[in-house]
Amino acid sequence: MAVAVAEQVPFDKYPLPPKPATLPPLVTVPDADNTVRNTPGNPLAPRTVKVDWQQKLTFFAQMQTPGILRVLVNGREVTKCMKWDYSETSPKPSQTEINNQCVEEMILGDTDNPGKPGDHVDVTIEPQHVTGDWAVNITG
Repeated sequence: MAVAVAEQVPFDKYPLPPKPATLPPLVTVPDADNTVRNTPGNPLAPRTVKVDWQQKLTFFAQMQTPGILRVLVNGREVTKCMKWDYSETSPKPSQTEINNQCVEEMILGDTDNPGKPGDHVDVTIEPQHVTGDWAVNITG
């Protein structure tokens, strides 16, 4: 039997790779119902969008740079995407992106305040440590 003990390194203490001269482009997701993008020139500004309530929503987060994107539904964090490098995002999410929670399917009916058809929910993206463009595609 083997036992491993790990302690998460705070983001600002992690040795990030050098920033490339040209940042990778974000991928267009044609079937997204809603896309939330960063405020031009201010990638750390939170963004909120109203989305039609559905039993299930899928979030696909992308970033040009290392950082964290917290996804909140009606003020409650449902997932967060963490990126530690400058690699390009592919149209089909990689296992690493899935492991970093950059693709997350949420069953909203399981939350404390489930909605019903016709309701709207506020989806807020709270970026942390990001220095480039980002986008979160939302599909139902």
